[in-house]
Amino acid sequence: MGGILSDKRAQRAERAAQEKVKNDIRGLQNEMETCSRAYNLCAEHYGKWKFILFVLLLLVGGLSAGHKALGWKMPQTDDPKSTITFIVIFALGGAVFVIQQCYSRMSDAHEKHYKAEKNCQSIADRARYASDSNESSSSLRMRYDALLKDKGNSSDIRYKQWAYDEASKK
Repeated sequence: MGGILSDKRAQRAERAAQEKVKNDIRGLQNEMETCSRAYNLCAEHYGKWKFILFVLLLLVGGLSAGHKALGWKMPQTDDPKSTITFIVIFALGGAVFVIQQCYSRMSDAHEKHYKAEKNCQSIADRARYASDSNESSSSLRMRYDALLKDKGNSSDIRYKQWAYDEASKK
């Protein structure tokens, strides 16, 4: 009789331990889904800026390169108009350089946020699978610990707070 009762207690304890770990895993899953949405919003934001800078780069670069097509000549020391033209061309070249640097940074941020989104979504998917399984509590705990470790290595960039706040609303 004592063996049956202790067996039932052990089963109840195992089920309670499983449920606790599954709740932890579900919490991690929800957190990773929110982070994934936040990274997605950041990637979209940087993608829009990347497009705007690309168009701006084309326009300013076209103006800078088009000075010869417009018949502008190199500045002469006695002609103030040609000196102003030279200054404008030099400024356009500087603008092209600055815009290109900004474009590169936006492109890099876009790619890093997109990659972080995919990593977070992968962790969330694995957490969903783990929370639906009927494994032992110790096996689930090992999975949970592995997911936490992956969470720590999931990104080399941080999402913006406004994106997280927006993703939390959904």
